[in-house]
Amino acid sequence: MVRGRDWEARFADGMHRRINSATVWAADDPDGTVAELEAWYERRGIDPIFKLTDASAPGLDELLAGRGYLPDARVAVMTADLPAGRRSAPAADVTLSDAPSEEWAGSFGDMAGYGPRQRRLLDATLGRIDRRAVYASLRREGSIVSVGMSVAEDRHAGVFEMITHPDHRGRGHAGSILDALLGWMSGPGGATVAYLQVLEGNQPAERLYRGAGFTPRYRYWYRVRSAGLSTTPH
Repeated sequence: MVRGRDWEARFADGMHRRINSATVWAADDPDGTVAELEAWYERRGIDPIFKLTDASAPGLDELLAGRGYLPDARVAVMTADLPAGRRSAPAADVTLSDAPSEEWAGSFGDMAGYGPRQRRLLDATLGRIDRRAVYASLRREGSIVSVGMSVAEDRHAGVFEMITHPDHRGRGHAGSILDALLGWMSGPGGATVAYLQVLEGNQPAERLYRGAGFTPRYRYWYRVRSAGLSTTPH
């Protein structure tokens, strides 16, 4: 990641949009700033992606549209206060680990439809996490069918990589994973506020998160020059 006075550019070899996109908060010369960031990404071999919010530089969305960028993936950021004394022990069918096992990463990659390159990038990304973290998994008939993870920093903890095998959805597994993660956050994780990101229109996930006490705080979206990355809500 590199930062300018009013912008930030993230790069992780093309893993997900969130960690391979630029944010511009203000710009005296927006055309020049965008052109500079485009060149920065092109030198790294990926198409430029811009992450926008209502706090982005005025006119940036329209500027990018005029340069041929398409809107993509509107995402809601949701938060929940973690009540004191929330139980920290997971349900009997959920296992928590402080490191991602090969089976956890492999199961997530399979359920997410990752190919070999994406799997290598996933392993590299997980290996760079240097904060308190936990990895949750739920098994049925000996196989992992639902996973999620959390990373905590100071008093905030995020929910990431929530996914359930298509053949096992609608059975409450994601709720069990989420409950275990929230318990860890307010216990060993030491957090008082939880946050997550959900793709707008993913109604089952939105119902799950609202039922767990999460409320929307703000939204962001992307402008992409080509469809080179995953369309999962990252």
